[in-house]
Amino acid sequence: MKSSHKNRDSLNPKQLRFAENISLIILKKQRKAANYLNKKTDRFNARTWRLILLGFCLLSGGYFLNLILNALR
Repeated sequence: MKSSHKNRDSLNPKQLRFAENISLIILKKQRKAANYLNKKTDRFNARTWRLILLGFCLLSGGYFLNLILNALR
């Protein structure tokens, strides 16, 4: 299967430098967000994480069940 994207080798140095700068910016913002979220949740114990996971599963499961039931009507 051929890819429709340009190969990394076919980029000129200016394009490659631009792409690398964009990726560095994205990684920096991602790291900043991860650090913020880690600071906010560092005091959560295992029980709290299990309750959060249970809530997420119940909410998303209920939503998807609703989608399936509405699609079958």
